[in-house]
Amino acid sequence: MENSYLVIHASAGSGKTYSLVQRILRICLRYPNAHKSIQNILALTFTNKAANEMKERILNWLTIFTSENYAESGELISLQKALKDEENIHVTIEDLHERSQKLLDYVLHNYSILQIGTIDKFNARLVRSFSNELGLAKNFNLEINAKPYLMEAVDKMLDKVGENNPELTATLLDYINYQLDQNQRTNLNKTFY
Repeated sequence: MENSYLVIHASAGSGKTYSLVQRILRICLRYPNAHKSIQNILALTFTNKAANEMKERILNWLTIFTSENYAESGELISLQKALKDEENIHVTIEDLHERSQKLLDYVLHNYSILQIGTIDKFNARLVRSFSNELGLAKNFNLEINAKPYLMEAVDKMLDKVGENNPELTATLLDYINYQLDQNQRTNLNKTFY
């Protein structure tokens, strides 16, 4: 398997999960004994929901690919076409069915090798792996408290008001004037925190 990575950046509902699942399965089904290559794949996304959806879809597709009516599966036919068109690999539907069975058995018996998760969990696991080198306790607890960073960002933004940033200044003045028209007092720091 070549050493490469792929980033898919697209808007919601555009088919990212479909594309990633198909790509993962193409890697694992392209050759007769490629099913173990799934242990070399890392798929990262932003949310637990998306990661779980990707795992679920992989298992669902493999279940369909190994069912009795596998030859009628649109996803399996699409995967066969993608292997042919994009990788010049010619494989029969029957071979894909057999390879899918190997892959499904392998994943179900070694579920932890299915490395699909969120970026933050991956980073936390990475930090935990190097906790000693980083001078952290082995059982440290990772907490994300955004408030100090948000406060710093707001302070930096407010420092730019009036300094070569007419759009920001005008926007904030419009907001303040609106608040005054509504007979409301405004503390910008508290408003933005």
